[in-house]
Amino acid sequence: DHPFFAIRRIKELEELEVLMQRDLTIPIPPLAFIRWLYNQVNEENKTDPLIPSNPSDNNGLKNELIKKGLSEEEATNHYEIFKKRAIEAGKRMVELKIPLELENDEISPELEHNGDLLTLKYQGKEFNLQSSHYNKLRELYDR
Repeated sequence: DHPFFAIRRIKELEELEVLMQRDLTIPIPPLAFIRWLYNQVNEENKTDPLIPSNPSDNNGLKNELIKKGLSEEEATNHYEIFKKRAIEAGKRMVELKIPLELENDEISPELEHNGDLLTLKYQGKEFNLQSSHYNKLRELYDR
């Protein structure tokens, strides 16, 4: 997977998380989005590794909204809007093409070591993590 797709996927997921809370008068539990996303992992016919193409709820998110004070109808309506937006995000990822200027782009990020901290730089974005974590990820990726 080209880093271009990973960056776009993260952006789509962040936008979905914001959309989950939008237009609600109650706060959503902090891990509601992560739980919902995790419940989509076993979805069949998935077109993107993370963004579900046909999300199901199994009453998880709706039940969380009801427990927080929404009526069943409000929770169902909110979930249906959110589900539609998740499907649209999945479609955008499927239709996404690498821009021509990135097709032959070097895929490896620039690495900068600062003691035990490692800074990865790619297309103007920076990501900091422990060197030991990066080494473990690299080892798993190289398998």
